[in-house]
Amino acid sequence: LAQRVALAASSFDAVRGSALALSMDESGALLLQRLLKASTPSEAEDLAREFEGNIRQAAHSHYALGVLLQLVHCLGAHKAAFIADELRGEAFRTALNSLGSQLMSKLLECCSGSTRVQALVDEVLSGDLTTLFCHKFGFAVASSIASNGNHAQKRRIVSALRGGVQRFARHRYASRVLAEALLQCPADDRACLSSEIFRQAGAVTSLACNGFGVGVVRALLQVPNCFDLVVRFLYKSRRRVMKDRYGYELLDELGLLDSDESAEAP
Repeated sequence: LAQRVALAASSFDAVRGSALALSMDESGALLLQRLLKASTPSEAEDLAREFEGNIRQAAHSHYALGVLLQLVHCLGAHKAAFIADELRGEAFRTALNSLGSQLMSKLLECCSGSTRVQALVDEVLSGDLTTLFCHKFGFAVASSIASNGNHAQKRRIVSALRGGVQRFARHRYASRVLAEALLQCPADDRACLSSEIFRQAGAVTSLACNGFGVGVVRALLQVPNCFDLVVRFLYKSRRRVMKDRYGYELLDELGLLDSDESAEAP
């Protein structure tokens, strides 16, 4: 393998027929990524063919994953869609995998318009979305769907979030999905999520004093027609909010602290 890497360093042709094996090795994977960055479309397509039928195997290798991510970037939506095809049938489990979640997020980032990628996402969305939102790797896929999915897929994320918005807003991972949905989903869905948060009395104050919820409040501030309402809630309860370090930082960012209060950092 070391000899192949040395030979290939100066020639794309030298890796032909060996790309899959090279991708499983750290030095080989780095070489393939460098070559792909400088490759022509036809060279990238030729290399991609060597991974056909082996995507699941490659997606479970830390080194090969880097090559797959670079391939998605180089190939574009149509040519990279075969990767999504090979992940079908294991989509939800892949989304919960540390490496698989990165690959699925990259497919959504670069190929969300592909019907084959959309089919993969639909399979993910057929699973338990509460588990997806609250999982340390799955939340990244859910966030990417909220950012890059089609309208129906984004609405599915929003619908699931609305079912437990107060709990999700305080969760280490789910709060990041909620914040992304507030920032990236269609205006009517963002308004619905905002209304669900405001529905509970004192929610903004409580979230501002929570290490995860404060990110949701920052997202709320960017939702149309919500800024003034959020600021009003925070200002009204600022004596309580400023006693919390997360709340204090937020008040300071918004200029809601009086000069004498600025010296009272928790």
